[in-house]
Amino acid sequence: SYLHHLGQLPVQSQQWQHQERRVYRDSSNHSSQSSSRASLFVIGFGTSATVLFRAQRRQRRLTRGDFSSFLRSNALSPVLQEGETVAVVGANGNVGRLVTQALCESGKYQVRAVLRNPDAARSSWAQYAKGCELFSADTRDYAALAEALRDANSVICTTGVPAFGISGQWEGGNHPESVDHFGVKNAVHAWAAPGAVSADAVPKRRFVLMSSVGVTRRNSFPYAILNGGGVLDAKAAGEAALKSMAKQQGFAFAVVRPGQLFGGPYANNRYLGTLFQLDKDAATRRVQLALGDTAVGDTLRSALAGVLVQCLFCEAQALDFAATSEEGPATSEEDIDVMLRELASQVAAEIGDEQLEKRASLAASTLSGAMENVVSGKVFDR
Repeated sequence: SYLHHLGQLPVQSQQWQHQERRVYRDSSNHSSQSSSRASLFVIGFGTSATVLFRAQRRQRRLTRGDFSSFLRSNALSPVLQEGETVAVVGANGNVGRLVTQALCESGKYQVRAVLRNPDAARSSWAQYAKGCELFSADTRDYAALAEALRDANSVICTTGVPAFGISGQWEGGNHPESVDHFGVKNAVHAWAAPGAVSADAVPKRRFVLMSSVGVTRRNSFPYAILNGGGVLDAKAAGEAALKSMAKQQGFAFAVVRPGQLFGGPYANNRYLGTLFQLDKDAATRRVQLALGDTAVGDTLRSALAGVLVQCLFCEAQALDFAATSEEGPATSEEDIDVMLRELASQVAAEIGDEQLEKRASLAASTLSGAMENVVSGKVFDR
């Protein structure tokens, strides 16, 4: 019995050793888990802090005006260069002829006037537009447009129809859907679509579209009334076609939104402003630009023409703004350039805010997930 007892001693000692090892191992595992959880917390917190820091640094760059990181590094400059070609679609309209004349007066660019009736232009304003080439094309005629826009580096489109087709204003198929939607779409595609005659001939810099205020507000008063004939719906479709192609092909664009037009020339008396010659331009010549479709007011045609032209020289890839007039002297080209740069800064800042919000959301999600795993220990589940 004694020997048996002595024989059990080593066995009992081994059991104690196994128990001690198990306790130590459990303690080690617990410490290891605690350490891993702590490490995970540190990594999650560090990652979140890094994301937030980088987002804040980008926001500071935006405040200083550094927007280059939001443009593709290989993006072509949108600025029209001296000696290059610009086409004005709708050049026989009141605004179109002012745009064409302004470009010709500079003497720095090859100017093409794309219109349906060249003879009417030759007998009136075109004789004062030195060096201007006239191209006969209807925006509903894709083939004619493609030929007119061949080798054009930039395009300004000033076509449009009245809001209501009364007194024959939509005669000859000139209704909103055919002009403001498919006409604009044809012009964009004829100029820049893959496989188009002019698509790859020369660098494509910018397409400037004269649209209207109220397009994005067309379901609210008073624009819902103005949209009774579908003109704002058609303009919205035209804008969408432009932005889609610009994104696909990588060229710059500008959507310019004037209010009710007033002031000369008065060649087209189908608008109320020209029918009654609401001439307040003597005192109302200062132009105001507002990002997006938020402004309310009327717009002097000559001021609008100046803004459309200056869009060709802005560095921003994407512009969408309203242009209205207010009492005061005419705004200089230099001041318009400054306002366009400010708009570009606002666009970049909005992009930065969106990016910052996304990164902050990601950081919060990462930290929340890390904390949840730390508390629950789910990360160690097998």
